[in-house]
Amino acid sequence: MDRPNRKRLLKIGGVMILASLVLFSISVYLIDSNLVSSNNVIISANSTYTLPKGMVSAGDDIDYTINSNLNGFNLTSYVSYDSGATAAYVNATNSSSVTNVVVSQYSGNISLVVVNHGPGAINVDVSIGTVDYATLVTTIFGFVLLPSGIVLVGIYSYSRHVERRKEKLLRGFD
Repeated sequence: MDRPNRKRLLKIGGVMILASLVLFSISVYLIDSNLVSSNNVIISANSTYTLPKGMVSAGDDIDYTINSNLNGFNLTSYVSYDSGATAAYVNATNSSSVTNVVVSQYSGNISLVVVNHGPGAINVDVSIGTVDYATLVTTIFGFVLLPSGIVLVGIYSYSRHVERRKEKLLRGFD
């Protein structure tokens, strides 16, 4: 039986681990670069705040978060397209944060609209981001490469352990 070259397993495993780390880093950069946020926004009673995001393609994931240090605010949030279409309505009462993820049905510029229905002004941190298909595939591919590389390095280590044990037995426990 022809055995695989163990050193090749180690090199391939190391390259796979390194490649997965690079892909994860690229994914984090792409996700972070597509994030728009605005901190310490004061929204008066019965008024609206709009955070423009920019261009989005149909099929992209849109993720938005609204946080407040005030528990129990009363607001409505939704994503508005430049075509006039809206999506991802959330009515929030009795909570300090709102998070929503929706798949974009349309292409175009989007904005996050937050409407305060409460009796007083609220101070919120608002962020909206998009994750496109390429970024998602990059993240998943990096996630698959990491354990695969770790398994190859583990196989190398185990085969070295078995080989040393055989050598020890053949020497007669000197």
